[in-house]
Amino acid sequence: MFKFSDVNRRFDTPLSKNRIKRISTSMKEDGLLVSPIIVTSKYFVVDGQHRLESSRLVGCGIHYIIDHSIPNTPKGIFNSARKYNQHSKDWGKGDYINGLSNQGNDNYTQLEQFRKEFPMFSLSECIMLLLNSGTRYINKMDFAEGKFQVLSYEKGKEWGNNILSLKPYFEKGYNRSVFVRTLMTIVEKKPEFDFSRFYHKMLLNPSKMKLCGDKSTYRQMIEDIYNFKSRGDDKLNLRF
Repeated sequence: MFKFSDVNRRFDTPLSKNRIKRISTSMKEDGLLVSPIIVTSKYFVVDGQHRLESSRLVGCGIHYIIDHSIPNTPKGIFNSARKYNQHSKDWGKGDYINGLSNQGNDNYTQLEQFRKEFPMFSLSECIMLLLNSGTRYINKMDFAEGKFQVLSYEKGKEWGNNILSLKPYFEKGYNRSVFVRTLMTIVEKKPEFDFSRFYHKMLLNPSKMKLCGDKSTYRQMIEDIYNFKSRGDDKLNLRF
């Protein structure tokens, strides 16, 4: 009798499957859950997908509440699900990407596609690359409300590939957030920075690519590599 909406959070991920397993075990031991699921007048599940799936697997009943105020539309279901889970740690940026992308928000669709193209980068790094910036930031509330905007997909892809090209020489650090943020900040604040020159100098001295603890140390490392065997006016100051 219940239905799922594509705009609600996915529950087929490894994390969700583990959660369903835990809830199922609890239901087997303790029976019917006290906490009800929330559904619309047409029985679209707004809150409680994991509990419902667990009850189905166990073959146990479940309490439910019909909230007639929720519109039976993708936007209505998503906004209500977000409201019910606004203080839940279980709802993350991935859930908002799924919901907003399925509502036709092209920025979140592009972010979803970018993550598939560059799975070696974390979500935070993908957002950073699509913002084409190491300094711009979007908070969770604005992100959840659909305010994230891609600056340039092609530029993000270009820099994603540039950073990926460093992997053979810096496998333990090329995709670390602090390194990516440092490099993107340099690109943003120093338009004269030439990645091809940096890459060439890095090939001449790959041992200089080392893990660092903060942006300042990474910035100095990148500057030292970039200016390797350069003199006078050919050197570039990368302080920001």
